[in-house]
Amino acid sequence: MNKPYNLQGARIIIRRLFRHDTKIITECFNDYGQLFFSPVSEDFINRIFPEGEVWGAFVNNRIIACSYLYPLDCKLSEETKRYSQLTDFIADPSEYLMAGYIGIHHRNFKECIPDEKAGAVCCNMYKAFLNTAEMQAFRRGKRFVVHCTPVKLSCCLPQIFNCGYKLVKMRGLEKLVVHYIFTKSVYTPVVHIQQKGESCRVAQSNTKALSRFLEDGYCAFDILKDGSENIFLLENQ
Repeated sequence: MNKPYNLQGARIIIRRLFRHDTKIITECFNDYGQLFFSPVSEDFINRIFPEGEVWGAFVNNRIIACSYLYPLDCKLSEETKRYSQLTDFIADPSEYLMAGYIGIHHRNFKECIPDEKAGAVCCNMYKAFLNTAEMQAFRRGKRFVVHCTPVKLSCCLPQIFNCGYKLVKMRGLEKLVVHYIFTKSVYTPVVHIQQKGESCRVAQSNTKALSRFLEDGYCAFDILKDGSENIFLLENQ
């Protein structure tokens, strides 16, 4: 299935990828090699296809980014180290679809997207991948999407919240690489409980306070700019 998006003047096609695309898919995730541990390898990508999906973003038939999806309760997922860390707070993994990392093929991206549009296109492309994950979760009969992104490489956080995701945990997954962990309900409309008080606003740089609130049952539903600082807006779940 192909789905076109007009992102800041660049016509981008989101379409499924297959096993013969493994090499180019792997190239999209080179950035994650900066981490102490990255689960994305050629073997990992090959193992996704029997149970999951890989989607790519194309401009003029050239791939500029991709992302992957798989059921949280599939065999591949259960064999990853992060599975037990996620199911520590996810009661029924069979209800969740995992929306994996989003990787950019930097050479193709740079050649296809003008520098002045790169930031906006990247954020809107992130939104397109998350919307695709929600659509596929619905088709598979899943009730929720879970998305993990390394804090060190996190970007486009406002777009994640704009898609209706909420930040529920901030935890170290494999090799203690710290991740933001987001979830979204596929069927239930997003309703925010308005709260008052400074305790419901936490600076992104205050990672200890943010983690503590998230572990105490709060979630973040938005992020705002306050001068030079990013501020998470929190509510009690």
